[in-house]
Amino acid sequence: DQYTGIVDTGSPFLIVPSICTTQWGCQTPENVVRIRNSTYSHTIEIYGGQDYDVDWKVGDLMLGNKTMSNKVNKDFVFASVGTDILLPPGGVFMGLVKYKMSDIRPTLLEQLHFTSIRFDTVRNMLTLSKTSLIPKTSSSTVLPLVDLRPLGDPVYHYAVKLERLELNGMPIGSEMNCTIYGIFDTGSSGCVLSDDIMNDWNTPNPVRSVKAIVRSESGEEVTFEKKATRKEVFVVTATKIGWFRSNLNSIQSIEYSEESALTNSVQVVILGAIFMKEKVLTIDVDDGRIQLVS
Repeated sequence: DQYTGIVDTGSPFLIVPSICTTQWGCQTPENVVRIRNSTYSHTIEIYGGQDYDVDWKVGDLMLGNKTMSNKVNKDFVFASVGTDILLPPGGVFMGLVKYKMSDIRPTLLEQLHFTSIRFDTVRNMLTLSKTSLIPKTSSSTVLPLVDLRPLGDPVYHYAVKLERLELNGMPIGSEMNCTIYGIFDTGSSGCVLSDDIMNDWNTPNPVRSVKAIVRSESGEEVTFEKKATRKEVFVVTATKIGWFRSNLNSIQSIEYSEESALTNSVQVVILGAIFMKEKVLTIDVDDGRIQLVS
């Protein structure tokens, strides 16, 4: 069976629909019998704020199409989802987050042993590689990844530490000992701020422009910026991020001040697919490096 999915650098699993849809694909009757139950129990996974009821199945996987001589991966564990994929925002996802906490189900990339990802929106091409794709020499455009799992994130999101965050031209959190990380997430469309940022009294509302500044491996500042214009829709939303159990300096509960929830906190900005428009995103997962260039 062939399926269509959203390339998602913000989630870890391959979602396969258990129902027939014209948009995402369909399991043929002869192949349903080839899919087996796994040893993993049912879970609820969250995509775009939507709960997905997931049954964990085992089957054979081939990436690409029938005309490609791709290797068939036997006994592949995947997430089987029913009508939940039809609820907004909905969708079927090809999750490309590789590493996770030990109690989380097997990821797509760890099962296939790929180490690097290239998401090329110019040529509309996805590359998965078992060797590094970014040159080893330090570059002004290469950014070091930060593993947020020690702070409570259940998976190794592709995160970078922001030097500064500006919303509508206003700096956010810079005077509050607030550490902000940017996550590159092709499965999201616009930009998502953690609730604490959006609800802070310093944050302008509505947010029409986002500028994230990151320090590269070689010390230069790299800027990622988007804003709403008459020609381009740019949507900034907020969500509650419940990952973090500590601030940056200690393994203690975050203490919020009366003035601002950002004080001494760890926050997240999700940089969605609009930031990758007409660019090439390369992630050498095992090397802990990421690059986004035109």
